[in-house]
Amino acid sequence: VESLLDLALYPVLLVSYAEAFLHFEMAPLVRWVVSAAIIGAVSLLNVLGAEMVGDYSTVFGVVVLLPFVILVTMGLHRIRLDALLAGPPAPGDEDEPVDWGVFFAILLWNTSGFDSAGTCAAEVAEPGKSYFPAMCITLGMTLATYLLPVAVGVSVTAADEGGFGAWRTGHFVEVGRLVGG
Repeated sequence: VESLLDLALYPVLLVSYAEAFLHFEMAPLVRWVVSAAIIGAVSLLNVLGAEMVGDYSTVFGVVVLLPFVILVTMGLHRIRLDALLAGPPAPGDEDEPVDWGVFFAILLWNTSGFDSAGTCAAEVAEPGKSYFPAMCITLGMTLATYLLPVAVGVSVTAADEGGFGAWRTGHFVEVGRLVGG
């Protein structure tokens, strides 16, 4: 059930980012229809079989990660340690401390897929030997995927707009404009 509800969030995020990128706001019904169409297309891929899901997952992974790879490549030299160490202000008051409960809840949500790796153990040759190195590599790649774009974004935004406090839904589009022009 968690995956079903969790995965329904991604089409909504895609629509939100598309609106931010295209400077166009969709009517609520249009947002719902577009999100439902994306869910329907992905459901159809699942019905067509595991091989099709694997092939399209690879394509979708490249499509999703490529803008962040470009962002990090173009903005890596602009990372500023002072901007990263400044930390985010709490909403409404820049002197309030970080809400660590929310921070860890989001962190756990972002890494929640790791627990489902065991479901595939029967399909893996020597899972006792290969799972630990695979999970370590995956964890490192996941951390880099999250931390490097955020480090570039916070550093670039700190110089132009006030750092963490300027972040909002769709802000990576603005970060891309600041880095790439």
